[in-house]
Amino acid sequence: IRELISLAEKQGVNLRRVDRRKLDEISMTGVHNGVIAIAEPHPHYTVRERLEMLFEQRIDPFFILADELNYEQNLGAILRSAMGAGVHAVVVPTRRGKGLTPVVQRVAMGGAEEVPVIREGLSSALKVLRKEGIRIVGADMDGAPCWSVPMTGPLALVMGGEHKGLTSTLRKRCDAIASV
Repeated sequence: IRELISLAEKQGVNLRRVDRRKLDEISMTGVHNGVIAIAEPHPHYTVRERLEMLFEQRIDPFFILADELNYEQNLGAILRSAMGAGVHAVVVPTRRGKGLTPVVQRVAMGGAEEVPVIREGLSSALKVLRKEGIRIVGADMDGAPCWSVPMTGPLALVMGGEHKGLTSTLRKRCDAIASV
């Protein structure tokens, strides 16, 4: 806690000490480890807006599209791994699966703050990505070995649902399928 306080003070973050019961009261997940930060809401993007930002910075986009994530812990784990892998956005469908929740944020361990979650239909997102020349690779257990599938340059990695894997509709929209 002392190190965290020192870092916050160096960054000019306003600190306020409160009783642990107050933290229990305002915690959305029931887990706070003695610290809660109040921050601005996450920015909202569309796939097109995020692509334009990356193109302006001359960065090859790297997106993950994840279908039917029903367990918040799985989206949190994807965001945590995505942050480590340099992913620029995770796209989840507007109708199927979980979005950004306090549980997702806790499991993501900072990934939700670094990697934008875009709620957009996967078909429309794939259409935009393909039009912009982004290579689309599906991840499925019956694909080619991942080391044999080119995954450099602009890339979108498509992951299927937790129980179903890639649907035939998503599979048809991919340039290649890599095993995971």
